[in-house]
Amino acid sequence: MINLTLLTGPLGSGITSAKYIFEELGYNIVHNPPVESIDSLLDIFLSEKYQNVKTCIIVPVKEAKEVISLIRSNQNINFTFLLLNANKKELMKRYKVSRHIHPFMISRNMSLESSIEEDIKDVSEVQSEADIHIDTSSLSIKQLRQLLLF
Repeated sequence: MINLTLLTGPLGSGITSAKYIFEELGYNIVHNPPVESIDSLLDIFLSEKYQNVKTCIIVPVKEAKEVISLIRSNQNINFTFLLLNANKKELMKRYKVSRHIHPFMISRNMSLESSIEEDIKDVSEVQSEADIHIDTSSLSIKQLRQLLLF
């Protein structure tokens, strides 16, 4: 049996901070693997070499539903689906403060606001699947760390 956490959420919700926290906790991190590689990854993690390794797979929220289905179909995995989220106003603020560009602004030629709205829409499609749902809108990184020590 392996311990696997799937982490997703809209961009800007704290996924990178959570990734660093999981690394500090000794997790093996796989960030943005192609959905087509999930079955192969699971085979690797189910091998004897990884039996006692905690693993966190981070996927874009748009791909989460398919990945959840693949993982939950395997009975040898102790699985936790962690969904981070933040409200639209906070996500807008975080992008403006960090000066990062949302990927949809380039790949889909969308405004920042439309990009965030698209992410929020994708979250609503997987929200009911989450074992743990954390709204990071008003959390500091320290508070997020405390919550992730589950």
